[in-house]
Amino acid sequence: MDARRKRLSSALIFLLIGVGGIAVAFARIGEHVAYPPGDLRGQPWFDPLVFWIQLALSVIALGTGLVLLIRLRGRTD
Repeated sequence: MDARRKRLSSALIFLLIGVGGIAVAFARIGEHVAYPPGDLRGQPWFDPLVFWIQLALSVIALGTGLVLLIRLRGRTD
C-alpha cells in the first residue's frame, strides 16, 4: 500500500503543478512592467514567449499527472 500511496502523491503533485502553472501563466497576461531600455524583458516578444513556454510545461505536467492517475486506477496491486 505504501508504493501505491507514493504513486498517488506523485500524480497529485504533477496535477497541482500543471493546474497552478496554467493559472500563473494566464494571470501574468496583461502585466505591464516598465523595464529599463535595453533590458531583454522589455522586448515585445518576451512576454508571449514566456507565456507559451510556461503553458507548454504546465500542460506536460498536467498530462503526466493524468496518465499516472489513469495507470494507478487500472492497477490491482
